[in-house]
Amino acid sequence: MRKIRIFTLLVLTTLMLISCNAKKSQVSLGNREFFFIKSHNIGPYYSAASAWARLITSNTEYIGVNSTTPVADNEKIKLLVQKKVKAAILKCPEANLAYHGDPFYWKEQQPVRAMFALWPSVYNLIARKDSGIRTIDDIKGKSIAIYSEKTVNGDILEYFLRLYGITSENTNIYRVRDDIGINLIIRKETDCIWYSMGYGEFSLISTTEKKSRDSIGNEDFVLVPVEQDSCFREFIKNHPYFYLGEFGAEAGFKPEMQLMTSSFVACSADLSENDAYRLTRLWWENMDFIRQYIPDTIELINMIDNRKNIPVPFHKGSLKYLSESGHIPM
Repeated sequence: MRKIRIFTLLVLTTLMLISCNAKKSQVSLGNREFFFIKSHNIGPYYSAASAWARLITSNTEYIGVNSTTPVADNEKIKLLVQKKVKAAILKCPEANLAYHGDPFYWKEQQPVRAMFALWPSVYNLIARKDSGIRTIDDIKGKSIAIYSEKTVNGDILEYFLRLYGITSENTNIYRVRDDIGINLIIRKETDCIWYSMGYGEFSLISTTEKKSRDSIGNEDFVLVPVEQDSCFREFIKNHPYFYLGEFGAEAGFKPEMQLMTSSFVACSADLSENDAYRLTRLWWENMDFIRQYIPDTIELINMIDNRKNIPVPFHKGSLKYLSESGHIPM
């Protein structure tokens, strides 16, 4: 019994030492500090963050690390504010509400700042062809899957649907993660889905191949257009960072107008002006290298007015570089 107790004590002591060393490794390695970037775990966001991390490691005193553990954008913002990561790829809805301290999600305003914009984030409204859904009004009385409960994107899309008179009282609205929603529409358990899936995050057909053995091509689905009608105009009064853009051919669909917003690299206001300046410059002055990682989506980045449609202030250091380099109008 005594030997067992001694062995157990040694194991616990070893685990404590490993834990302490792991915590230290999150801060620095030798004299080099880690620069953690929180991105998505698939698609061009992952690739872009990986390219930037590699540039940071090769050209600065930091070690760039692309952290890809899946978390919601609100959680990314918390990691930024808590200084657990230095930068994160965000989309406008969550960032805007955090910056303004929307009381439903935040106790106070959050010091979120933009460093540089990426490409549009497309909210694809996709219906099964056999559902008969061809307009947003057609969704009433049927079923739709959107983002999970208590998520910013899910709440915003449900508000948009309410403007058309579509509510949980007259329509089955499933608040589930995107991967679950995609499986639902593949299995014919929902008539349509509304998730951000454009420009390489994942297309319906590629997700189908990963999640199911069934070979379901895009010919089984249609993109439902979002019209610039009175409901849309009312919607953007409250969410002005959304806009409409044509999408579809990229994913094998007939092109339709879809709801879009911007994605961008964010940091905390606490990041030093010098770091914000040189790390923004590192991105822009290595476009040929980054193009190897994101050959298609890099062409969608606004090189002329990179500040356009971003609802939070830019970090002073980043803004200084963007002004000097001509990526925003003088």
